[in-house]
Amino acid sequence: MQLYFAVKATPDADTVIADYTVAFHRMKPVHVLPEAVPYCGETVVVSIGID
Repeated sequence: MQLYFAVKATPDADTVIADYTVAFHRMKPVHVLPEAVPYCGETVVVSIGID
């Protein structure tokens, strides 16, 4: 499987730029991708009891 990532993303009119993003259990790869970080805001990880 190949993954393709945009080098430079251009938001459209429906793009949400969050102040905060809640990640359940752990951060996902999208939360640290340079292209996505400006849209996530501050990422907060919340435990849901998975070890």
